[in-house]
Amino acid sequence: MNLIHEKCWSMYYNEDSVVKIVGLVPDQEKNVLRVVALAGEKGYKSLSQLKERGIIKSFYNTYRTGSAFVVDMAREYSDSVTSILSRNGAVVLSSSKYNGMEEWNVLIYEHHIPHAMKELDSVAHVESYREIDYAPFLTLTRQEYRTLYAALAMGYFEYPKKVRAKEVAKVLGIRESTFVYHVRNAQRKLFTSYLKGREPLLDFGVG
Repeated sequence: MNLIHEKCWSMYYNEDSVVKIVGLVPDQEKNVLRVVALAGEKGYKSLSQLKERGIIKSFYNTYRTGSAFVVDMAREYSDSVTSILSRNGAVVLSSSKYNGMEEWNVLIYEHHIPHAMKELDSVAHVESYREIDYAPFLTLTRQEYRTLYAALAMGYFEYPKKVRAKEVAKVLGIRESTFVYHVRNAQRKLFTSYLKGREPLLDFGVG
């Protein structure tokens, strides 16, 4: 789903350099949504300018990891896309911002879509969306998916690694051992699902 989110900082982020959202942590009591974003140098400079202009509420923390910047920031929760999706039972798989647009990939029950779209119309202009039937060939927990997505986005699986396990864990707000645990579980499920029923392509010379 692609949309223009009115009164959100993303509407004023007019760079083609993609900002990937690797964490969304709501605090409904304080009406605050903590947003952990991963940006390149160009994107980071633009985000810093938006903060100086008061468009972004505040930065909790920022630091560089490899060639990317991790930006831990805050916005109001009540009129956020995240709040609307949560009320309608959706699970956010990924989100990114570029050229004044937001791109969302979510899991949601089909019968919840009309109401969710109606609510979204009150805070955003939905440019386009596409429905795809979800046929799970494996079951990753929400934490496994979130951990795997952050690791991939930050370059943990690249060679050489752009970040270490403890750096990704810090962004996710979990211990390094917990990060490794979730990544290994997710990898095992993915590899098992992919290789199940396939004949070996190599002769391992056993026997």
